Amino acid sequence: MKYSVPVFLALLSLLPACSKPKSEPLEALLKVKNLFIEGKYVEAKPWMTSGTRRSLGALERVSPGIADAGYGLSMLFADGSVWDVLENKKQENTATIKVRYARHPIENLRGNEMVFRLIKESGGWKLDLEKLIDESVKEFKGR
Repeated sequence: MKYSVPVFLALLSLLPACSKPKSEPLEALLKVKNLFIEGKYVEAKPWMTSGTRRSLGALERVSPGIADAGYGLSMLFADGSVWDVLENKKQENTATIKVRYARHPIENLRGNEMVFRLIKESGGWKLDLEKLIDESVKEFKGR
């Protein structure tokens, strides 16, 4: 019994470290894409910056139920979409990944390019969609 308490405390101290996504930028982006494909939008939130999560909250307030539809972001990460990674630039705490949609369920999106920005936050790479979501919030408020 002497050893069980210190072992338990040691394991308990590891829990916060396990809860933070740690990855490379492309790995984090692909994780978000896969979670969106699976319809696990809430599970994707830890892979997004705190600013992005705040903006998602604002979007939910102006458009109730949008969370169930993937916050309007599902098109970016659609099932059946295939990306060609054109650029993968990483600086100290920021990264940009430029992709071209080689295949996409929406025919008009094939060949289009998208630049994803990631920020190193809380020890892991997180997707930064704050500006994009804030624009959507402004559009909903303008209606």
